[in-house]
Amino acid sequence: MLDPRGGDLVADVLDRVPDARRDDVLLVDPSATDYPVGLNVLDIARGEHARELAVDHLVHLMASLWHSSWGPRTSDVLRAALLTLTHATAADGSRFTLVELPELLLNPAFRGFVTAQPTVPETVSGFWASFEAMSDGERAQVIGPSLNKLRSFTTRCPRTFSVMMAASLAVRMQASGKAPPGVFRRGPGVRGDGLVVSLP
Repeated sequence: MLDPRGGDLVADVLDRVPDARRDDVLLVDPSATDYPVGLNVLDIARGEHARELAVDHLVHLMASLWHSSWGPRTSDVLRAALLTLTHATAADGSRFTLVELPELLLNPAFRGFVTAQPTVPETVSGFWASFEAMSDGERAQVIGPSLNKLRSFTTRCPRTFSVMMAASLAVRMQASGKAPPGVFRRGPGVRGDGLVVSLP
């Protein structure tokens, strides 16, 4: 449930949650600084189909935000890059985040490390082969529109950005019937499987 109008609906719903189910409820409140929630929108799905679906929803979300300046090249770049990041891991085994997307497009050493991982799907290998064959100027021209859109996400306060993206993605995934399970938190150490999102 999402409540974008101040939280009254969330408060009413929480008042009606039976005591036996209170630990099964997750409240994500971007205005609550005592328990900031970090959500990695690239690490919400398991399995090939689920990862592709998550990437599709994320690309669709971005396209809807910038529909007047969105084109097939931007869609192609972001989809290939996101699919690559969702199938790869950092050196310490952790999942990549959206913050690494510009680095993947701009840093050849980092890109080589990521794309060389055996878990990266073959479906993106053609994109990266073409990308690497370009001159620096050609690459800059291809990725410029994508990078300028990404900055509006990656330059935000991490807490605001992660909750905004997770909430937007959750709405679209709920609408498609493919919403991921939430990890609910009302306080330290409390986990469950419900999701309530309150947006200021």
